[in-house]
Amino acid sequence: MKNYFGKLYKIRVTGTEIFNYHILHSSLPVGVYYGRTKFSGECNRNGVKGVLFCSHDGSATIPLERKNWKKYEREAESDNLFWYGYSDGESMSVCLTKGKVLEKSLIDWLKNVGGWIRDHDYYESISEWVKSLGLPDGEFTYKKAHSQYDYDFYYWNRYFLAGVKYHVSAPFVSFGVAKFEPDNKYNHKAVAIYTDTGIKVGYIAEKELSKYRKEVDGVDNIPLVLESHFYNGVLYGNAYTFTRHKNEYTYMVNQFLRLEQKMEEQKK
Repeated sequence: MKNYFGKLYKIRVTGTEIFNYHILHSSLPVGVYYGRTKFSGECNRNGVKGVLFCSHDGSATIPLERKNWKKYEREAESDNLFWYGYSDGESMSVCLTKGKVLEKSLIDWLKNVGGWIRDHDYYESISEWVKSLGLPDGEFTYKKAHSQYDYDFYYWNRYFLAGVKYHVSAPFVSFGVAKFEPDNKYNHKAVAIYTDTGIKVGYIAEKELSKYRKEVDGVDNIPLVLESHFYNGVLYGNAYTFTRHKNEYTYMVNQFLRLEQKMEEQKK
């Protein structure tokens, strides 16, 4: 990028203004792009010119959305300006530099991009993990718990897990499944909780069994997001329920990441 942009300026001076644009509906692969702008040859009925963001190697041309043509005309005034941007696979965040590129601005932006790419890759790996549960397709009914502030959680219900301390030795976050255990010698209504790899981590607490069984209405192998944590030196856990449908994958991933973040915060 430095070779392409030429001299990078240390101090912000006239001609180093930076303008930001967000381009929706871009299907470019996740990554960094940069190059120069050019007018597309289109004009709206007011004579405002259309703009293209062309990559340095000609591999991509991203049209600026029509609603931002006027903004570009007002800020940039001309084409053939340097730009650099990040694609998350669905949209582009673009920094347009008027004439000259500031070294600090570019480096700070690249540091942020590194974090964005890392987070995207991690999200994708978690998404692949949850898809291995192989939940079925078909009719889907959206069911989510509500907070006291009237917004939806990612999950349907949360259940306290009994016996975690006998099965688990450290805090964790995992995908899992709830299975009926009719041959349980202590309670034929028991519901055992397993990770997606088949490790038993506890049971739905007895005081919540009636609520759980009413929720699932006889359906076995309900998908879960699981977490375990220390409280006063003892391991406890919770199971978050979802319907047996592949449309739950995104919600499950988001709940997994939320719990993982909470666990990291508790370590600090």
